[in-house]
Amino acid sequence: MGGAGARAREIFILSKVQSGGLIAALFSCSPMPRIALATSSKFPNLTADDRLLLQPLARRGIHAEPAIWDDAAQNWASYGAVILRSTWDYHLLPEHFLRWIDSLADMHVPLWNPHTRVRWNANKTYLRDLDARGVAIVPTIWPEAADRKSLRDKMGDSMAAACLFGERAKTVLDHLKIKKA
Repeated sequence: MGGAGARAREIFILSKVQSGGLIAALFSCSPMPRIALATSSKFPNLTADDRLLLQPLARRGIHAEPAIWDDAAQNWASYGAVILRSTWDYHLLPEHFLRWIDSLADMHVPLWNPHTRVRWNANKTYLRDLDARGVAIVPTIWPEAADRKSLRDKMGDSMAAACLFGERAKTVLDHLKIKKA
């Protein structure tokens, strides 16, 4: 990836980081800011999009590196901040993920976004909150009122599902494995 398109994307990403106050906050954390870009074991070296953050941050004296969120050997307290990037497997270990989020708060390691917002967003019922506030959301069928036949009748053979947390998430996923008759 290179050229003007890559540079424009890099500038956009960095401006999003700067607009959130991350740069100023990191410089107040330590003389040589070091941040973790939290990822999953599937992307130990980050995704291509996430790697676009490394150079612009480095040019500003900020050392950013990938860190696998559920790696027990990871020393999270050694970072000035953690940015959630590709932690896309969190739904497989939801309670563990939330304990990890809480542990960052307990260690006073800043997390972007705040851990309370991450907790709220982790369980996809947050969409109900948004809907209740008038925010348009994708058409949603909530699992407690759905069974296999009603899901197929309402959505057809192709559907997408956002997971709820806990054992219920696995049940919902197993339930959605609908085979064509």
